[in-house]
Amino acid sequence: MKGIVEALRVGITVDLMPLSTYLFQNNIPHRIFEDKGHQVLAVSKDTDAQLVKGFYTAWQRGTLEMRVNSNARYKLNLVKLSNLGNQNPVCLSLILLSCLGFICAYWLPSYELVSWLTFSPFTFEAGRIQFGSIDYQYWRIFTPSFLHFGWLHLVFNCLWLWELGGKIERSFGSLVLLAQFFSIAAMSNLAQSMWTGPSLFGGMSGVVYGLLGFCWIESRINPASSLCLPSVLLWFMLGWLFVCMVGLVEAVGFGAIANSAHVGGLLAGAFLGVIAGFWRKSA
Repeated sequence: MKGIVEALRVGITVDLMPLSTYLFQNNIPHRIFEDKGHQVLAVSKDTDAQLVKGFYTAWQRGTLEMRVNSNARYKLNLVKLSNLGNQNPVCLSLILLSCLGFICAYWLPSYELVSWLTFSPFTFEAGRIQFGSIDYQYWRIFTPSFLHFGWLHLVFNCLWLWELGGKIERSFGSLVLLAQFFSIAAMSNLAQSMWTGPSLFGGMSGVVYGLLGFCWIESRINPASSLCLPSVLLWFMLGWLFVCMVGLVEAVGFGAIANSAHVGGLLAGAFLGVIAGFWRKSA
């Protein structure tokens, strides 16, 4: 969709799926996204916008005849899949980079590439790992976020990244999510390095907790926020953070946890949430 014309703006409780299916059946390309606590249905032409408004009115009155066939459902699913990258390009890119980081850390036989991505470069001397100085290699402040050393670690982070990052990207835009990634990744990785000293760590968990903190605080300050999280989800994530910090996860054999990165990311995201919340509230 080259142009964006707002055709409808309705509450988030309205199920627009039947109308969306009808529009695809009638070859009207469109996109539905969240904005300031509402659903927005956008099209590419003014003429399509007028048609959509008429269809919506008829649908609400019960006078719009809708017939959904299997071919239409198949076409709708393909269109939705093809639009994933258009709707959340930054979020999808971060997930793909995390998958590449997992391949580098878990599957490739050489450690040189992993060393190029870690916060502190390292080598093996006499069978022992030796860490070097970061010097002026500033990319190392961000790249540990893409390293994952296990399947569960990768899947957990990618799922939450898609859920939280996608919500933020649809509401605030791709540039905001990109800026958040760099800010939160830097804070979480620096916090972990300062707490433990030179060590081998990685993962998108610090960024995920930062996005969680952003959604949590922004939605508390701004009542009209589209980033509201279910209480169960929020307390589960905070509870998991507590369990990791007291050492229970390491005690049962799941390996070391970068707790400082989690806390640093959460605080960084919460700080950004304060700024965004008051900005959105006053807009």
